[in-house]
Amino acid sequence: MYQVSDELKQNGFSINLVSDIIERNNFSRKFNTLEYFAIYLVAEDLSITVEHKPYHIPGGNSVFIGPQKK
Repeated sequence: MYQVSDELKQNGFSINLVSDIIERNNFSRKFNTLEYFAIYLVAEDLSITVEHKPYHIPGGNSVFIGPQKK
C-alpha cells in the first residue's frame, strides 16, 4: 500500500487497478482514504460500503470518495 502513498506524495495522484491494491493490501478489501480522495471508474456492477452504508454502482459509472472514509 505504500506504493500508492509514495506516488500520491510525489505526483499528487496515483492510478491503480483495485485488484492490485487489494493484492498489495494482503488481499484485504478494507481501505481508508486518509487525507486523499479516490475516484473509481466502475467497469462492471459493483457493491461498495462507505462508512457502513452500502451502495450499488452500475457498471459504466464513476464514484468519488472523499478523504477520511473507510
